[in-house]
Amino acid sequence: MYEKLVENVMSGALGGKAGGKRIMLFSFGFEGAGAMRELAAAIAKAGGTPDMLYEDALAKKAFLDNATPEAIEAKVAMMEKSFAEFDHFIRILAEDDFYSLAGTNRDNLRLYNRLYGTRVRDAIMLKRGYTLFNVPTIAYSAAAHMSLGAYSELWERVVSLDYSRMGDAMGPLKELMEKTDRVHIKGPGTDLEFSIKGLGAIPCAGKQNIPDGEVFSAPIKDSVNGTVQFNTPLVAPSISTQFENIRLEFKDGRIIKSKSDRNDAELARFFDIDDGARYAGEFALGVNPHITRPCGEILFDEKISGSFHIAAGCCYDECDNGNKSANHFDMICIQTPEFGGGEIYFDGRLIRRDGRFVLPELDGLNPEKLM
Repeated sequence: MYEKLVENVMSGALGGKAGGKRIMLFSFGFEGAGAMRELAAAIAKAGGTPDMLYEDALAKKAFLDNATPEAIEAKVAMMEKSFAEFDHFIRILAEDDFYSLAGTNRDNLRLYNRLYGTRVRDAIMLKRGYTLFNVPTIAYSAAAHMSLGAYSELWERVVSLDYSRMGDAMGPLKELMEKTDRVHIKGPGTDLEFSIKGLGAIPCAGKQNIPDGEVFSAPIKDSVNGTVQFNTPLVAPSISTQFENIRLEFKDGRIIKSKSDRNDAELARFFDIDDGARYAGEFALGVNPHITRPCGEILFDEKISGSFHIAAGCCYDECDNGNKSANHFDMICIQTPEFGGGEIYFDGRLIRRDGRFVLPELDGLNPEKLM
């Protein structure tokens, strides 16, 4: 079951160079055991040294519901020290309950997320090498409104995709984004403008995430103005809360109004976690041809073919617009005809309409060319 996944991780994420590396395999949920075993074997055969760690969501909730701030600080310090020993991190999502952290002590959860985000995730994992994928569970299939069997078939297709081919096709889009100043997005409820000038563009084709399929940049922090309507249900994993039909209004980069058809008050609190949570840290276009509708899990949904997403919160070092936050919350809009359509312009030039790239040099990123 995991043969192609392991092959893509070893050749793509690890670049065929696991030898001599200390690699941490850590699974959020115990159903990741099968994938962990096969990866541990492959890493060992390649001359690397794997270590294995499991995290149980209910145990995490029990700790956070009863911990003092000092204990949370000490736990993150322990993780910081332990993780500093490794060269690469492979994170396996194997959740059996998306809402296991719902109702957790709010202040403690925010403190933990802030400390973990800045001192472990950003300072160590993202800088040294980080790979993320999930394995099929009933929770993921239910979120996608699919049977476990149907979801497993989808999962097999996305992990088996030829990501080297996708990476080649992303080259012209990367070049175009690196030359672009102004981005203008139009669609139902959306009229949004911003600049990405000088911030670069990063093609993502199986080296960090599986599934993969996005090219990302970041808006200049104070350049975002207008309104945007997202059309995929979104779960913020750090607070186990779902939002639907998020609508935002930006002024000079800052989110000044927000609305969600579900958990609206919680969304406003989420954006108030720190100063950077109301500014955008990422703008990306999704191109994975096998993912055509929401699956209820951000790892899949941010790669939906014909979509774009904007993340509120922390930027990535590769496209550093100066915005820092404990949050990095990806919000997705699908622009294919069945989801309402829409247009994206770079410096006044139409580059994508109704989810399809219209420039000849970008045609290789349309779904039929990536299958």
